[in-house]
Amino acid sequence: MSSQAPSQQVVTAIAREEGVPTETVSPPLYEAIDPDALNALFARDDRTSSRPIEVGFEYAGYDVHVIGTGVDSVAVNVHAPGAAVGARAARSIHPED
Repeated sequence: MSSQAPSQQVVTAIAREEGVPTETVSPPLYEAIDPDALNALFARDDRTSSRPIEVGFEYAGYDVHVIGTGVDSVAVNVHAPGAAVGARAARSIHPED
């Protein structure tokens, strides 16, 4: 289980890809997506379906996909635009990371 909200997991994934501290990732996430809305989407506990939610957007020069069924089961995948998913450029951050 991750102690990080999905929005923070996105910033962490980009920082790992870039090899920089999370506080230096630029631009701020809110310029790409509303972090509170992203967190709220995956924090919903009233979901009756176990079907995963997937949100995709561009941020800091990467294609970002956040996938999960709730805040405790979120995976963040980042890859360079145009890179094949699964290629060396793809990274996945799971809650246990």
